[in-house]
Amino acid sequence: MLNSNFFFLNNEWADHFETAQKAESYALTEPTISAILSRKALEEMVKWLYDHDVALQLPLKEQFNLNDLLREPSFQDSWGKEYGKELHIIKNTGNNAVHRGTKTGTHESLSSVKYLFRFCSGVVRTYSANPYSYRAFDDSLIPTEGKKLSQKVYDQLLDEGKQQSIELARKTAELDEKTEEIERLKRQLQHYEQLSKQNGEVVAPAVLSEKETRKLYIDVLLRQAGWDVEAANVQEFPVTAIDEESGTAKSLKIDYVLWGDDGKPLAIIEAKRTSKEVERGRYQAKNYADAIEKQYGQRPVIYYTNGFDTFFWDDLRYPPRKVFGFLNAEELMRLMVRRHQKSLLREQKINQDIAGRYYQERAIRRVMERFEDENQRKALLVMATGTGKTRVSAAIVDLLAKAQWIKRVLFLADRNALVTQALKNYNEYLPSSTGVDLTKETDQGFARVVFSTYQTIINRIDSDYRNGKRYYGVGHFDLIIIDEAHRSIYDKYGAIFEYFDALYLGLTATPKSETDRDTYAIFNHKPGEPTDAYEYTTAVDDKFLVPIKKVKLELRFPTQGIKYTDLSDEEKMEWERKFYDPATGAVLNEIDGAAINQWLFNQDTVDKVLQSLMEFGHKVEGNEKLGKTIIFARNHRHAEFILKRFGALYPQIHPHFAQVIDNYAANAENLILQFKIKEKYPQIAISVDMLDTGIDVPEIVNLVFFKPVYSAAKFWQMLGRGTRLSADLYGPLMDKEDFYVFDVCRVFEFFDQNPQGIIPSKAKSLSEITFNARAELVHILQTQGSALPESEDFQTSKSLCEILSKQVADLNPNAFEVGLHLRQVEHYASLTSWNSIRDTHVRELAEHIAPLVANEETDEQVKRFDLMMVKLQLAVIRSERSLPNYVEKLQGVARELLRKADNVPTIAKRKETLRQILQPEFWAAAGVLAIEKLRLEIRQLAKLLDISSGKEIFYTNFEDQLIAPVQFEDYTGSFGNYNNHYSKLRKIILDNVNHMTINRLHNNQPITAAELNELDRMLFEQSGCQTQDAFKKALGDKPIGIFVRSILGLDKVAVQEAFSEFLSNGPLNSTQIEFVNDIIKLLTKNGTIDTNMLFQQPFTKFHESGVAGVFDLNARRIIEIVEDTNRKAIAG
Repeated sequence: MLNSNFFFLNNEWADHFETAQKAESYALTEPTISAILSRKALEEMVKWLYDHDVALQLPLKEQFNLNDLLREPSFQDSWGKEYGKELHIIKNTGNNAVHRGTKTGTHESLSSVKYLFRFCSGVVRTYSANPYSYRAFDDSLIPTEGKKLSQKVYDQLLDEGKQQSIELARKTAELDEKTEEIERLKRQLQHYEQLSKQNGEVVAPAVLSEKETRKLYIDVLLRQAGWDVEAANVQEFPVTAIDEESGTAKSLKIDYVLWGDDGKPLAIIEAKRTSKEVERGRYQAKNYADAIEKQYGQRPVIYYTNGFDTFFWDDLRYPPRKVFGFLNAEELMRLMVRRHQKSLLREQKINQDIAGRYYQERAIRRVMERFEDENQRKALLVMATGTGKTRVSAAIVDLLAKAQWIKRVLFLADRNALVTQALKNYNEYLPSSTGVDLTKETDQGFARVVFSTYQTIINRIDSDYRNGKRYYGVGHFDLIIIDEAHRSIYDKYGAIFEYFDALYLGLTATPKSETDRDTYAIFNHKPGEPTDAYEYTTAVDDKFLVPIKKVKLELRFPTQGIKYTDLSDEEKMEWERKFYDPATGAVLNEIDGAAINQWLFNQDTVDKVLQSLMEFGHKVEGNEKLGKTIIFARNHRHAEFILKRFGALYPQIHPHFAQVIDNYAANAENLILQFKIKEKYPQIAISVDMLDTGIDVPEIVNLVFFKPVYSAAKFWQMLGRGTRLSADLYGPLMDKEDFYVFDVCRVFEFFDQNPQGIIPSKAKSLSEITFNARAELVHILQTQGSALPESEDFQTSKSLCEILSKQVADLNPNAFEVGLHLRQVEHYASLTSWNSIRDTHVRELAEHIAPLVANEETDEQVKRFDLMMVKLQLAVIRSERSLPNYVEKLQGVARELLRKADNVPTIAKRKETLRQILQPEFWAAAGVLAIEKLRLEIRQLAKLLDISSGKEIFYTNFEDQLIAPVQFEDYTGSFGNYNNHYSKLRKIILDNVNHMTINRLHNNQPITAAELNELDRMLFEQSGCQTQDAFKKALGDKPIGIFVRSILGLDKVAVQEAFSEFLSNGPLNSTQIEFVNDIIKLLTKNGTIDTNMLFQQPFTKFHESGVAGVFDLNARRIIEIVEDTNRKAIAG
């Protein structure tokens, strides 16, 4: 039967021929059916190998699938080395064809058939009694036309492809105990082993070129965006264009052209082989775009890619940028329409009903300038809590939508309650704009603003497929708003920002000087220079927020700890009962203050805090009732203990007066809603992390910091719960004037000394930490250990490499987070890539792979045990001082399990092993391999350990003491350059814009030294600065005139006047006019310009040499005008 490429299967492998031949016959006419059948044929052949290849070991699972068989280390070590990547492509293409209704292209189905052909050729060539000579795959044998399948036949073939293939005759399964049956199987295995040796190690030749393989990746991304890559004129589109290599016009072919319904080109795609070639591809792609624009009258956007790295270039506006994938047809069409329909942002009116305060309008304008004038795609606003961040974002959405810049918006927050509140606010501010809460419902396609938590949108990206394509494609949203933008959000959910190609608006309440550098970098800002800032002290001065009153409530135990010697005799007895170690006979001497409310809960400490709150806290209703209060507790146990003590101290008060609101509360959202209502209980909300951010309750007048806080972002978010105004709170015309913050844990003192706080490191999962530790161990074993195959080092390294490569290979390549790192995933999925792990590889694995991996093990106790054991191995091989600690921990595990051995048969079977762990002589000789064998033997017993926090909880009633009487102080905070003095100076200048000298500075008029000295004196006296050094610091070490200009900018008419003579003296081209207009804009905004900037960004967008390249000999005159404008801010 020579009309099939799979003819060689029709004799000894006749059972396999039918499925493979069907897959081949449908490759071009029914690609979806073909892909599914190729997968089935692969499964049949792989299972045949497991039955007949003595080197293959079945996965250690009760049930396993094709993926498990391909990932099994013994398979990867043999067949996987040469064919592994291709076999996974067959499997994944087949899986995609079955699921989600994804359309399979003929290129994908044909590639699967060719890969199947190569693999089957290798198997048959190895195990055939009469091995045939390899033949190249013959495309002409595949039917190009065929009768359309009826739905019934189509469904039958679909079902056939989905069915499980032949059962494995397990080498380890129960066999008929007849001697002859066992002997028959043995002879069969020996026969094929002999054939394998006789035929030798053979490798089938490649069937797809590197270019064809690369095309597979590009096609997958295009299909995810809904493109039909088989449509007419999409691939290899002929065009006459400049060839980048020769520099002459040639007849060339564009790799892909994506077309609109109107027959005009929307995008061109240039495919290159390597990262270097990708960059060179940009210039060739531009030539293609030039040629196709000339032919069709519409300039397409440009993509250039190697299948792993894809760059997008809308060269009419933006420089190239790296993107995850391709825009769909609707998104590209929208982009084309916007080129002609979107309006200038500077000409749009701000809806003052949404955001009408002066600083809100300024923030909106500056965001518009950043998007439009500066050509940036990310903006960051620093706005104190309570000053209307959400209002400003809504007004920005309104303005951008009216100007045709955006259609769909994604608003992200980190908790469900914040998402709910944001949607409620937007419904009020933008009633005509439809919104949807993605945490509660599905987006039906009508929503203009989608509200979601970070994790919810991540899940929807991978799960929401409609009509065979991702609903949330890379260009689905035009604007993404990040509520409370800071680095920790990016560390945890950075994949979102890498996936969606959109404008980004970050909002944060953290003062600009205390926002970490990485947050600025994420939004492409210099440190300390957000798009706009309106901070707390300025808002207080403007009477938009109320000031903080710090209440120092210093108790001895939380700050200094508890010492045994300081206790009374009765308390010492309680101490001895609770903190006596029967194993050593020792009694603790002291307990550090960090333990208080962590694992030691002291009744009198809590009582004194509650009594101080009830005595000194702000009260309402004629001073009869404590005002709305949040107590920030350390953990759930702490919160419950506070509630219990409140009930004991004040039994006469309503039982719902105080309530715990945290993740343990089933009705938490309802309690928050009740707390927001002025007349309803709870009056005291005892919170663990739930009320730290985003809850808008203007009536809050008391906060209690009953836990340490180290994050500056969280600190300011927590303070923000009390900053809002509340009219008539205490009675008619008796407004809220301030709020109290009871500081039990010296939080204010910490931030006075550390304004930026402690920037937390990225939180890592157990799986990620364990993966990194194992990779480090492999590196050490391979570089410092023995390379002899029989050595412990080699054997341990080999075992770990099999575990790690399998974890990588198990990653789903269709998951968007995996897709962001596909190059590294594909590399480390191969077992051979682990043969020589160096420092650079360990770092690469930590950055790209470890955050993605998941452990097959689901039990947390077992995961923790695995991590402990790999840390023990590292301690052994490094001879670390921590080694005795890890041995002691493991021995503690062994003792606990041995105590249960008599009642638990599973443990009883491992008693000898557990006893061995307790023997010193075992540890005298134990190496990494012995520890690894130990781990594998007893790891599942970890499930039987008692689950605890690892530290016993204690409740005590020792008498605490106030270190000093309760003190009330104003709090202005440490604001760096944006401190209280700066805010006062800024307000003085804004309030005195008509002051003669200030007005002359604003209008670019000459100023004398005497006038500047008098202005300096006036501002110093009114600033509140005690010294000239403090005054200079508030000015940012700028001359007084420059400082005033930085606040007010320059009058636009005055700046235009400065350039009027130059503009009228000679004909200027459009680029030169635009260049001058950009200078005018910057001077109007900033008041001065460093002339060096004229040779840098943003002016190099006009010419790489900046002003010199645009104006040539006239550049000197431009510089002189700018210098003269700057000089007028100094004197002379």
